[in-house]
Amino acid sequence: MRKIFVIGASVLFSGAAWSATLSQAVAEPPSAVAAPVDPQLALAQQIVVATGGAGSLHRMMGIVADAIAGNLGALGKDPEMQRYTVKLFKEETDRMISAYIPKMAEIYAETFDEQELRDLLAFYTSPVGQRLVEKQPELSRRGVAAVQPMILPMQVDMIDKLFEHICAVRQCTADQRKAMESAKLQLLERFKAQAAATAAAATKGAT
Repeated sequence: MRKIFVIGASVLFSGAAWSATLSQAVAEPPSAVAAPVDPQLALAQQIVVATGGAGSLHRMMGIVADAIAGNLGALGKDPEMQRYTVKLFKEETDRMISAYIPKMAEIYAETFDEQELRDLLAFYTSPVGQRLVEKQPELSRRGVAAVQPMILPMQVDMIDKLFEHICAVRQCTADQRKAMESAKLQLLERFKAQAAATAAAATKGAT
């Protein structure tokens, strides 16, 4: 019986299942954050919660969970170690979020006065405000997707104009122009790699 349990647990904590287990630990809500005594900070903290302020941190920690799962895949044969890792990851995520929410509340309280905070809270706790919060990740993803195709052509155009201006000012020789073209191609390859990395990160955030 124990052998069957160990084999089953090893399957559970390996590969995609292991990654999903860590991600689930992140998805579970953290312990409640104590409300501050200062009324303006209390308002600000309610806004952070209402706007899903910890959502981006949850998504970031989900990416970290995948990275940890990949690095610790060999521990799939040790279910006890995997269970401890999930527990530890959950505790650390809770700790980060419990520190993040008050810190963001301080930023809100420093940025807006009390009446503005009340108005913001009224909006974000309204049906349309909660609808905005719900759709914000999708809006962000679609915004990135919309602007992504524009970035590389803009970079190409800017590099062309910049190098042309440099050669016009310095009166480049044929050899210098050739060297500039080589440097330009290297820059464009770097820009393409950065664009691909940005697109991959945006896709990752959508999962």
